[in-house]
Amino acid sequence: MPLEPADTHFSELCSLPVQDLLKQLSDLDICVALNQDKLSVSAAENLEPKILNRCVDVIRARKPELLEHLRALSRSNRTEKDQPAADRFIPRSNFISSTPESASPAPLSFGQRRLWFLNELEDGGNEYNMPAALLIDGPLDPKALSEAIKALIDRHPILYSYYPTPEQIRYQSSDNFELAYSDMSLTDIEDKYAQNNATGVKDKTAWIKDLARTEANTPFNLKTGPVFRARLYKTDSVGQQHTLLLTLHHIITDGWSIGLMVRELSDLYSQYESGDAHEHEKLTPLAITYDDYTRWQHGQYRDHILPKQFEWWRAALAGAPTRVEIPPDFQRPPVQTYQAAVERIIISSTDLQRLKHRAAQHHMTLYMLLMAGFGLLLNRYTGQKDLLIGSPIANRNHTELEGMLGYFVNTLPIRIQIQPQDTVSSYLERIRTFCTGAFEHQELPFEKLVEHFKPKRDLSFNPLIQTVFSLNNAPDHSPHPELKLKGLNVTPVDLDRQSVTGDLEVQLWQSKDSIDGQFVYNRALYKPETIRNLIEHYQQLLRAIGDDRYSQSHPLSLPALTQQERDILKQINPAPTPHASPKRLEQRLSEQIKQHPDHIALRFQGQSLTYGELETRSDQLSGYLQSIGVREQGTIAVLLPKGIDQIVTLVAILKCRCAYVPLDYAYPAERIAMIIEDSDAQTIITDSHCSAQSASLPVRSVVIVGNNDFSSIKQLPDEQDNPRCTIEPNTAYCIFTSGSTGKPKGVPIQHHQVMNLISGLQKTLRLTHDDIWTVYHSYSFDYSVWEIWGCLLTGGTLVIVDDEARYNPARLHELVKQEGVTLLNLTPSVWQKLIEHLTHENQFPFQLRAICCGGEALTGKLASQLQRFNLPVYNFYGPTEATVWSSLHCVQPVDCEKPHIPVGYALSNYQLHVFNDHMTEVPFGIVGELYISGTGISKGYLKRPDLNAKHFISSGDAYYRTGDLVKRDEQGNIHFLGRADFQVKIRGFRVELSEIEDRLNRIEHVTQAVVSKSDTATKHLVAYLTTTAPSPESASLSVDYLKNALRKNLPEYMIPAQYFTLPALPLNSNGKVDRKALANHPEAVLLAGIAPKNSASNQKHAAPLNATVTILEQAWFAALQRDDIQHDENFFDAGGHSLLLVDIHRDITQAGYEIKLMDLFRYTTISQQASFLDQLSLTPLSGLADRVKQQKQARSRQRRPRGMNQV
Repeated sequence: MPLEPADTHFSELCSLPVQDLLKQLSDLDICVALNQDKLSVSAAENLEPKILNRCVDVIRARKPELLEHLRALSRSNRTEKDQPAADRFIPRSNFISSTPESASPAPLSFGQRRLWFLNELEDGGNEYNMPAALLIDGPLDPKALSEAIKALIDRHPILYSYYPTPEQIRYQSSDNFELAYSDMSLTDIEDKYAQNNATGVKDKTAWIKDLARTEANTPFNLKTGPVFRARLYKTDSVGQQHTLLLTLHHIITDGWSIGLMVRELSDLYSQYESGDAHEHEKLTPLAITYDDYTRWQHGQYRDHILPKQFEWWRAALAGAPTRVEIPPDFQRPPVQTYQAAVERIIISSTDLQRLKHRAAQHHMTLYMLLMAGFGLLLNRYTGQKDLLIGSPIANRNHTELEGMLGYFVNTLPIRIQIQPQDTVSSYLERIRTFCTGAFEHQELPFEKLVEHFKPKRDLSFNPLIQTVFSLNNAPDHSPHPELKLKGLNVTPVDLDRQSVTGDLEVQLWQSKDSIDGQFVYNRALYKPETIRNLIEHYQQLLRAIGDDRYSQSHPLSLPALTQQERDILKQINPAPTPHASPKRLEQRLSEQIKQHPDHIALRFQGQSLTYGELETRSDQLSGYLQSIGVREQGTIAVLLPKGIDQIVTLVAILKCRCAYVPLDYAYPAERIAMIIEDSDAQTIITDSHCSAQSASLPVRSVVIVGNNDFSSIKQLPDEQDNPRCTIEPNTAYCIFTSGSTGKPKGVPIQHHQVMNLISGLQKTLRLTHDDIWTVYHSYSFDYSVWEIWGCLLTGGTLVIVDDEARYNPARLHELVKQEGVTLLNLTPSVWQKLIEHLTHENQFPFQLRAICCGGEALTGKLASQLQRFNLPVYNFYGPTEATVWSSLHCVQPVDCEKPHIPVGYALSNYQLHVFNDHMTEVPFGIVGELYISGTGISKGYLKRPDLNAKHFISSGDAYYRTGDLVKRDEQGNIHFLGRADFQVKIRGFRVELSEIEDRLNRIEHVTQAVVSKSDTATKHLVAYLTTTAPSPESASLSVDYLKNALRKNLPEYMIPAQYFTLPALPLNSNGKVDRKALANHPEAVLLAGIAPKNSASNQKHAAPLNATVTILEQAWFAALQRDDIQHDENFFDAGGHSLLLVDIHRDITQAGYEIKLMDLFRYTTISQQASFLDQLSLTPLSGLADRVKQQKQARSRQRRPRGMNQV
């Protein structure tokens, strides 16, 4: 359309030279470029459509000049990559025509239908109220204000609309409107506020804020209306101070409409206040109504115009995830809540200019660049390289919509994808390309995308989009649009958002010199400090994006840490400091022997050995080994039962300057042979019980120990035939751990690494020769390295725990008391068994001075039980590959309330790193994978170069990749979250099994819980429990009891389908829970409950055939128009959608059941709904089945064909 004479700015654009015109358009964030020799336009998504549409008119008018100019530039040796590519061209399809007033009621727009349904789901909540509070100083004319609002309603009838059904918009007359007016003196206000204020402080502004919040939180009734309220309060005695409260439901307005309404209300008040009652007629007449728009929108579907856009979206979003969750600080409620809080963000002028420069380099708008940075931020917090972010747009692509109030806004799901080969430049190009396509197809209603992609329904999450990002640069889109009333000073009251409809909404407002904004978040999920960290990390990422140094870096390698986080990491990961102690274990042991030769070193089953005797016996065996030709720097396998001979043998091997390879007595022959071959062990030391078996092993010497004597049944050949050992010099031991392929992995550890571990912990734990330790664990488990050498190298007494005590908590308790043990090191699983035995606190062995846990995750419940004994509880963490332990945390009472007990800070000469996939340190609070560096890192697995390349990373420093998922708290403390391979997918959702286990452990009567994913076709969750309930049939242990307890904190997809009880969880030889032994455990008892979906016992008529089922069947059949629905079939999988669920809800409530729509969302099969309804113990009204059948037939005649036209 031609420019109006009043549009002087745009008239100037028409007369500018082409080069100046392009610069002016660029300043407006509009890019004009050649694309395949055609003129293309790209613009900021947030640019006010009125401005954009006028600029498009200018561009069209001057198209020949622009083409000639740009073609000339192209011929001037500019390469194709220098040319700006098309970002966006706003479609302006199909003129919207008006309809006669006598036409039948218009349908709700697709967006309005979604809001109508959500209002039904929440029973008429206030989540979508849009409030404004204005302080007015001066001689306000209340009557003029009231008349101005009436005139506004006449001009925009949508303000006084109501919505009895999702199929029709109805209107009330503006004659029904009356400005609610209250005359309140300052004394009244002060008294009222004092009554509601515990401090008694009289604060007028605070009272007004409270009043505004109360008004804003008052829900609307969409079915009866009105959905717009205006209240005026006189707040002084002379009529010079007023407060105006305006509240609208989102179903009739959006951000654009608020700014428009404020402008027009300003004009109308001015006209009525001046006495010219007809002055408002000078406002530009509106060509169409909101009814015309909704009819046009539905017609776009009937005429197959919008479905053509759908084809682009279907391809663009193919395979996209439907869930993006920033890890919450609090347990996500099973049903979504909407309580909001706000944190502010400012992007400085300096940063803004750099970002604009970067955007120009990549021919993209500032919005696209900011969105790209936000996508990287979400990747840092979620670990996802493919995610969707909602982006609201004004959706007023037609000039006739620019001056209308109403709900037009649409949400575009912007897909963020990060590829392994990306650079920052290629990543930005991908975002630009996607945004270009999204803007070109922006008219497709978001509701249609949800309907097509059918994301898994979960009441704790929004479907498809959980996080929203927007950038606005029109003045009327600021947080507080300015209301100008003639002769008055109007000040907006800063009302922080009270509700948020997702997890997080980021709203930015661009001014000339900076960007201001707010992060609106769900405070039921996140702490303020988490969001403040989020903002700081976002700012840091934007600075990195604007830095030319990183243009060719991978986007995941961009630094995101704040300065404070970098400072903390320097403090808790200091540079290594060498210890002055000897580097070999036997040398340190010799020092203890010289200091305390008569001190007891070992005790086992009534026998004991002093340090002096340990020296004598180990020297004898060492001498014997050397006499039969054992060479230094070799490996010697040990196959001995627990006892004094086992420890003496280990010391003797070290004195030969060899490394020991421990073999558990329970190992099968094949595993022993495999370890012998991989370790290059030429000698094995065993006892008479295993001598025959050992003789068949591929070794050159078998040494028999027992009864203080030594002998050999094999002899080494001549030295020249003795193959060279490939193990690293100064290796102390080589322990083999289980491998995922079934082949054990050998982990060699050197003397100085063990010395570093013990020297570092000796001061922390105040280890002395007065301590009495146990060695509970098998010497083939690296926990024993800490027990054996931690004790002997600090001069303590080591009590060797026999097999009877290992498997009998009562015997273990007796042994610990009898021996006077002061340091007890056990896995949490064993501690749990011991705690269950200690039914009274006075039974606890109070000679203990420290409780040490390690080898498994420590639950809050067990930690709380251990703390009852008023002793320090230490939580150790470390993999075999990092010399037993690499971190330590002394448990505090506050830790026990957390789902994951911290594993603390790095031990001396260790460094802990939380990396993303590109080995870049992730910000605090973000989940990453734990890497360990420092003195204790092994040089790699024996003869496994494939695994070494994956787990032992050399990138300047040597790192071990643990495979453990962790995060840091605000102080940098490490929190263990679980193994990366413990994450499973259930119904498309990523589930952390440890989170479910933690919640089960907190249920009364449950003592231990392990959750796994079944191997059956249904892939459901299975829980294995030990309990204090008297029997599996106990009511306190029913499936319903367990599920209901879990539902208080977990969404439905995280609720296990089956529950087994066991007398005790099976443990492996290392004292850890043996998860592989659970599935077919002979003592597992299945608790009675509903069988998993598709099991043999759950066929179509699994639900009892009663009146309730009949009613549900007919209601479902009427809504879905199907007569083949299975009782266990999910409503949404069967083709249902939100509004059809409303139909079913209506039928059920008419039967006399007081059920909420929310309940139907929670129970989504006929079986589940029937069970729930029958629990209500209500009798359905007689004859209802016939009435439902009649309604089914009536709706079938009225219903349009199913397909794209359904919401």
